[in-house]
Amino acid sequence: MRTLSMAVVVAFLGACGPQNSIPPGGGGGGAGGGSGGGGETMTGPSWAQDVAPLVSKNCSGCHVAGGIAPFALGSYGDAKPMAGAMAADVASKKMPPWMPGADTPALQHSRVLTDDEIATFQAWAANGAPEGDTAHPAMLPPPEVIAFGPADVTFDTGADYVPDASLTDDYRCFVADPGVATEQMAMGFQVIPGNRKVVHHVIVTLFDQSALAQLQALDQQYAGPGWQCFGGPVPSGSGINPVGSLGAWVPGVTAVAYPTGTANRFPAHALAVIQVHYNLAGGDDPDRTTVQVQFAPAGTAASLLPIKSLPLIRHNLSIPPSTVGHLEQNTLPANTWAQGRFPASGEAYAIGVAGHMHLLGRHFEIVQSDANGDHVLLDLPAWDFHWQGIYYFQEPILVKSTDNLSIKCTYDNPGTQTVTWGEGTADEMCLGQVQFVDTKPPY
Repeated sequence: MRTLSMAVVVAFLGACGPQNSIPPGGGGGGAGGGSGGGGETMTGPSWAQDVAPLVSKNCSGCHVAGGIAPFALGSYGDAKPMAGAMAADVASKKMPPWMPGADTPALQHSRVLTDDEIATFQAWAANGAPEGDTAHPAMLPPPEVIAFGPADVTFDTGADYVPDASLTDDYRCFVADPGVATEQMAMGFQVIPGNRKVVHHVIVTLFDQSALAQLQALDQQYAGPGWQCFGGPVPSGSGINPVGSLGAWVPGVTAVAYPTGTANRFPAHALAVIQVHYNLAGGDDPDRTTVQVQFAPAGTAASLLPIKSLPLIRHNLSIPPSTVGHLEQNTLPANTWAQGRFPASGEAYAIGVAGHMHLLGRHFEIVQSDANGDHVLLDLPAWDFHWQGIYYFQEPILVKSTDNLSIKCTYDNPGTQTVTWGEGTADEMCLGQVQFVDTKPPY
């Protein structure tokens, strides 16, 4: 089986339910029956009592002045004109961006809204988006903040990069030498965009120092800093193979912390390739994105379980023209996928999953099959290329070496040509990743 850069699979984040009735007084804050600025009596949800807390918790990470979102929602004046759009987007699963469906096991840091929360947005918009009792607003919960201690190493893309204004989405890779002289165990990382209006997501992949000349040769093929990398940090089949990955970052996330008791190996003298997705809807001003990494304190690395990546791949794609719902899949035992890296005990614990297709993708699944039947590990029922991510389970999942793992990729191809595997925008891929550790982690 060919070795591929699994950074392709990683990178970034809806919830929906039937419209529910809202009891008088509103859904989220419980105080929506107060009087507004004019003293009128209201029923149903209001901004100050019900909607603002939901926006603060679920939307403010992106919908802030200078953020990646196309408009801010920091005040009632910002939100009222967008009430209808907000209600429609949360009902359609477009927002908050979170692709995993209900069949996926419970995940950490979920952005799923409850049915009542969705109905609160809808009822508020339908009732004219009232402001509510501004003298007694509800408390505003902050967006989830992942703790990140002092950085042990900091590196960046190496130069100011001006996104290509001829593109809607510009995928650009930059190589950096973090200068880490001895092997470390990474506990997590943080991305600091230089231009938050355009940085849509970031993936950091690690390569051996010996790959520097090849990575620099890729850079030299393109004008300006870095190289175009839509399909992944390096072309498949290039012979440039990764030695690790930090993972993916998306707007609204303060930092990425690996599950308790686990860590990612950061080899000595490793190079980092920073893949940045620029969305040109935010303009084409320059960006210089920075990455910070936190390592395990001295003397604690031995107690941490190294995260391993189990790649699931469906090569030889052939997606016929003018087709809807075309399925490509591949099923193999876990130990075969692992290519000898499965623990000798025959048991491992899955802690995270990810998937990757291109623009024709519609539905993505990873399924585990054992003596008790089939178990979905990842279900992405409405694939969106621009909101990929690595998802960590709330509880680790036992995987045996003899369990079958299936990757299932479904496509719509409205074009007139058969689409096959490739790096380009008009090509397709079918990649999955299961992150696992050898023994059960303590969380």
